[in-house]
Amino acid sequence: MSDNESNNDDFFSRMQAANEGKRDTDLGGMDKATATEYVLAFITTLKETERARLEAEQEKALWEGRVGLARAKNEELLATQAQMKVNEIDSKLATLKAEEAELRRKVNFMKDELQRLKSKPELSLDPEALLAELEMVAGQPDTTAKKIKDTEADLELEKLKKKMQGEGT
Repeated sequence: MSDNESNNDDFFSRMQAANEGKRDTDLGGMDKATATEYVLAFITTLKETERARLEAEQEKALWEGRVGLARAKNEELLATQAQMKVNEIDSKLATLKAEEAELRRKVNFMKDELQRLKSKPELSLDPEALLAELEMVAGQPDTTAKKIKDTEADLELEKLKKKMQGEGT
């Protein structure tokens, strides 16, 4: 097994554990990056399945040729054995075609879901990021009223200090 296949298997295992009880095409609850990685893993599996199907089709053609060759040489025992191999490959091929069709359906569905997910604005729960976004939209908070109150308080304090000094002498 290659490193890529191992990584895909690990990824699928993590996602299946995280999505217990969900359909494997449900991207709900995933952020954009995770959803993209998840869909990419399905696409990779689809490509691997397509490659395996093509290899099986080539192998079937090879064995069908061997059946014909054995019959041409009147080797019915060999022809029968080769035909059994063709039947075995046919069974494998049917499974691969069904798996490929299912994966293709899932990938197409998830690509549409991913586009919808990417088009939705992502909600952020980071207070600093939210504040930065708010300041970007609304501008800096208005501190004029606070400055006026502070200045008035300072003036009142000065008046009080002068009054206290005047009474203390």
